[in-house]
Amino acid sequence: MKKFLTLASCALSISFASQAQQFPESINPGDYRPETVLAPQSPLSLQILFVGGSDIVQTLEGPAVAKQWHDFIGFTNCAEGDSCAEGELGWVSVNHEW
Repeated sequence: MKKFLTLASCALSISFASQAQQFPESINPGDYRPETVLAPQSPLSLQILFVGGSDIVQTLEGPAVAKQWHDFIGFTNCAEGDSCAEGELGWVSVNHEW
């Protein structure tokens, strides 16, 4: 009985393995091109603050030429309840990758 169960499970495994190989070996990506691509509108509003290498910016050490190749520069407004001093509008976030 033990031999029969072993042979039956081997035959069943081989049967499943042979069925799993019935997929095409190559595909044509040209057949999968969508007719329309929809992307949601960006929630970000963009405005150029300064141009790197051209505009002058204020730093802790004094005025300097704006750096170039920043990954992200953003401005966050002070909202009610934020720890902003009186007269401050917000803060600038700069993410620079070397």
